[in-house]
Amino acid sequence: HNILRLSQYLCGCDHCPRVQSIQAAYGKLSFPSPSDDRRTPATHRAALLRVLRGCATYDETKALDPALFFTIENLLHDSDGDEDAAFRWVIAHRFQSV
Repeated sequence: HNILRLSQYLCGCDHCPRVQSIQAAYGKLSFPSPSDDRRTPATHRAALLRVLRGCATYDETKALDPALFFTIENLLHDSDGDEDAAFRWVIAHRFQSV
């Protein structure tokens, strides 16, 4: 069966306005470093940005709520950095119509 994967929604284009707006918003926020020493803060931040970019590509019509940044950060921390698990949770809970 078809499992939703983050890699399916990562666009390599750094020039589209959607990606630039996400990176600008991301750059304005400060996140606590995860307490999990197995992941470096830089790696953790890169994973967070990839999940955000995947969400933006998944549904380009939906604005990303700034609170989602912190939700994804917590999901990544709780899942030991599993980007696919964080991405699937966000899509299932924040992007699906009820």
